[in-house]
Amino acid sequence: RRLLDVGSGPGGFVRLADQNGWDATALELNESSSRQLEAEGYKVIVKQLELTDLKSESFDLISFWEVLEHLGEPLDVLVAARKLLAPGGLILVMVPNVESLVTRLLHEKSNTFGGHSHLNHFSPATLARICRQAGLKVLEMETVITELGSINNYLAFEDPYVGQAPIFHSGLSPAFIHENLWGSRLLAILTSAYKIAR
Repeated sequence: RRLLDVGSGPGGFVRLADQNGWDATALELNESSSRQLEAEGYKVIVKQLELTDLKSESFDLISFWEVLEHLGEPLDVLVAARKLLAPGGLILVMVPNVESLVTRLLHEKSNTFGGHSHLNHFSPATLARICRQAGLKVLEMETVITELGSINNYLAFEDPYVGQAPIFHSGLSPAFIHENLWGSRLLAILTSAYKIAR
């Protein structure tokens, strides 16, 4: 059970995986975070994924928790990840959903449009397309995080991200939002669409 967590940040997922028996490796470019993880004894790679010399098929799970939206060339990174994926392995991707209900309501005020740091914006269709282009098969895609509080605040003419306004409409339920892929984050589970030639 070998994990590569790309864009580990302070390392929460790496620690959790380690505590649950995974051989976890962090890939993190931030010097402070990478030094802290190394000091705790974790394996850390401080290099862009597509520039590493990691062996093919060396990880059973590769995770990208809110990473792809920050990358200049996310397709290149997904291609590199596919090559590192062991047979039967999985890739987990979570990105902001540009077609979420909260983004449709708030437009440019939505956190999805995170200024200069969000270089890419993904919808269910565009995330599925880039995964196919990288040679990955989408096993499952869903949305998480409803942001119902932000939606209710906005519809009550309050600051969307501060406070807690009364519920605007009971039909706006988490189930309704997720059934329509309107949650603020897309979560995709991927696997290699074909065997890598050695």
